[in-house]
Amino acid sequence: MIDSIPSFRYSASSRDSSNGNCVVCMSDYINREKLRRLPCNHDFHAKCIDRWLKVRFANHNFISSAANMIRTNHCVVKTWEAY
Repeated sequence: MIDSIPSFRYSASSRDSSNGNCVVCMSDYINREKLRRLPCNHDFHAKCIDRWLKVRFANHNFISSAANMIRTNHCVVKTWEAY
């Protein structure tokens, strides 16, 4: 399921449509870094969000709710502190 989340390379032209930094590692994006954009329209470093989702998917209570949020375009980020 994680591999189905779209990814792209950050660039100066994507700066205006991006949130500018990764809220997982709190680092600004650098040109050509691989990002993933969740259906809620938040961007993350691909390696950061992949790892975060994999850890959360190990929590069985989170699996169904995260999968449902991704499918229905709800923001997984808003549940950050709940898990």
